[in-house]
Amino acid sequence: MTLSQPCGYSRPVMKGLQHANAFVIQFRGADQSTAERFSGRVEHVASGRTALFHAVEELPQILLKMLEPVASDTEMGADELA
Repeated sequence: MTLSQPCGYSRPVMKGLQHANAFVIQFRGADQSTAERFSGRVEHVASGRTALFHAVEELPQILLKMLEPVASDTEMGADELA
């Protein structure tokens, strides 16, 4: 058995990407009758906040709501530097 070294992300790929805007989205399995209706859980990596969703269509609103505090913290930090 040969073990390979884990491939890290290259600096050019990661440039500008920060964990402050990262999410983990976990989908529950959907059965055949509801294949278009996925539910699950979303977690904001930086804060650890989580939310449940019952349809994929809910995700954009949940993500925006979870990012609001991050955006306001960033704005406050910019104001303090000025």
